[in-house]
Amino acid sequence: MNRYALVSLVNDTAQFEGCQESLRRIADPFPEWLKVEPNKNGWNAAQGLNHGIDQLNAEWIICLHQDVL
Repeated sequence: MNRYALVSLVNDTAQFEGCQESLRRIADPFPEWLKVEPNKNGWNAAQGLNHGIDQLNAEWIICLHQDVL
C-alpha cells in the first residue's frame, strides 16, 4: 500500500498535465495519480471522486483540482 495517492477530476487534459509537471519538480518519489474524466461517464463530481478513491490503494488519498500549480 502506498502512503498517499492523488486523484483529479479532469475535463482539460493540458491543464492537468501542467499540474502534474509542476508537482514532478518537487515530489520525489512522484505519487500515483489517477485521472478521472467524469463527463465521459456522465458522473457528477462526487461520483467521479468516489470512483477514483475506490480505484486507489493508499493510506491517504488526496483529491486535487486539475488547475493547481
